[in-house]
Amino acid sequence: MSKNAVTVSSAEQDEAENASVFDFLYHDSRRVASYLSQFDNSGLLTGITQSEGVSKGSKRGKRIGFGGNTPLGGGNIELEIGPSEAGSESLVRVYDPYWANALQFLDVLEERGMIQRNLDEATIGQFVLVTGFLSIQDLGMMKEAWKSSSIQRKVKSGVGGGKKMSNMTAAQKVVAKEEAENMELFLDMIQIMPHSVHARMLTKVNDAAKLVWCVLNQDNLVTAASDIALTYGEMMSGDWSIIGILSAYPEYLTPDLNGSFDENDLGLTESIIGQLTKMLAPVVRVSLGRPSAAFAVTPLLIFREVS
Repeated sequence: MSKNAVTVSSAEQDEAENASVFDFLYHDSRRVASYLSQFDNSGLLTGITQSEGVSKGSKRGKRIGFGGNTPLGGGNIELEIGPSEAGSESLVRVYDPYWANALQFLDVLEERGMIQRNLDEATIGQFVLVTGFLSIQDLGMMKEAWKSSSIQRKVKSGVGGGKKMSNMTAAQKVVAKEEAENMELFLDMIQIMPHSVHARMLTKVNDAAKLVWCVLNQDNLVTAASDIALTYGEMMSGDWSIIGILSAYPEYLTPDLNGSFDENDLGLTESIIGQLTKMLAPVVRVSLGRPSAAFAVTPLLIFREVS
């Protein structure tokens, strides 16, 4: 997609044959509305009403008389004109600016130069636009599956490298026992963890592949996540674009805090809950959340250009 692909000016809208049409998959209308209200001193546009009216005037009736004598005789002629009819017609159109706000948001960001297209140069909290191959994963479909005995057996089969306890040394048995306990705890905890809808995008920056990850709100999806999975499977067809706010770097790009941060200041290890959270958070994040090599983006719009 070209740099000007997101600009939808009024001139382009007048030229229908050259206009860009966007197929929106995701629209976080609340966040988009909050930004638009900051760009307009009057606030957010919530409705557009267009009305047209035609009215007819009325005239008084008239009576005209003619009279006189002729060689053939005399007589009178009268002509009566009745009052003309009066009336009016009106047409009112009410427009919902829901999608117009999405397009205006793209225009405003483009006009103000607020969109960063290079992830390597983007900073946390900046609007970014990435384009590439999109994958939608509905982890909600897996939440009940963790309770299945067959799936639990499959997960536990990897404990101890797949070896039987009878073939392990004493040291290996200790390690395998600890792994089994951690796996039991993981399977119990993961069943109560949130299973969100995730989006992953494989994009290219400076001829290098980059992975972008984000969480999607079901209410903001135009199509249900389960329907997307049934239609496309793992990867969606076509080139898609995500515009959002950069939330996190990949772990290998995370800035070093140089020892200025002490987790004990937040009480992370002062209770059993804090210890469990610290121990499980990385495991749960890797299993249900952002991959360590991915950029995290808070999505606002996901769309593709169609013709």
